[in-house]
Amino acid sequence: PEEALVSVSKSFLAEVDLGTAQQHASVCAFMPFAFIEVDALSKRYLEQERRYNWTTPKSFLELISLFTSMLAQRRARGDAQILRYQTGVHKLATTAESVSVLEQQLQSKQQQVEEKRAQCDALVPRMAEQKDRAAEESRAAARVADETAGKEAAVLTMKAKIDADLEAAEPALQQAAAALDSLNKKELSELRGLGKPPSGVDDVTAAVLLMLGDGTKKNVDTSWKATQALMRDLNTFMADLAAFRARIDEGDVPKSNFCSIRPLLEKEHFNVDAMRLKSVA
Repeated sequence: PEEALVSVSKSFLAEVDLGTAQQHASVCAFMPFAFIEVDALSKRYLEQERRYNWTTPKSFLELISLFTSMLAQRRARGDAQILRYQTGVHKLATTAESVSVLEQQLQSKQQQVEEKRAQCDALVPRMAEQKDRAAEESRAAARVADETAGKEAAVLTMKAKIDADLEAAEPALQQAAAALDSLNKKELSELRGLGKPPSGVDDVTAAVLLMLGDGTKKNVDTSWKATQALMRDLNTFMADLAAFRARIDEGDVPKSNFCSIRPLLEKEHFNVDAMRLKSVA
């Protein structure tokens, strides 16, 4: 009964932070609704396709578990990005403070040099040695000025590059996140059940196999059987895809993976619009 499912949902989500009380109640109510809708669609699927898609109490609990797991991953990824940006801002602020201190030191050195130069000019007959020493200090101050200017220019260049990289990467990250959010377990299950995928779809699944690899195998099996084996547990498969962004941010994806998929990316049909015509998954 739906009331029992709502009760179970409230029990398992009681300790999960879902925002306001109204938002918490909405999420708890959505879980039974989604489960019941899938059950109804499974019956239609059986009537139309003569194939079973089981919905059990265990699958309802797995639905709640998947939701809480993905929610925790999203929040952790968001916290990591916030920390990353805060660290970058702190480093820029520290560098700016260091440059300011160097500038003050430079001004102080230049003032000292001018004072010593004036003293030397007034006491040339007796202070020739001191004048030479002051000239050396002036050259040292000039070197400090050049080094400071070079460091400041390097910092500004680095900041501009970081800002440009972040701005260029953001749309791609948003598109990738949106693509992951649109993954549908039912559609992936239908794709997995095909004896042979539509032309071009096998290139996409090959790219997924290559990117998820750990880099230890020189020749990765990108066959359709290998893809079906990878998707045997769809929950694990979707969780691996959801965690892939974090792996990239942490540098856990081997560079060889990106090199391996480059020939696939260059194919004319390797784009979202073309693949959507062949498979909704």
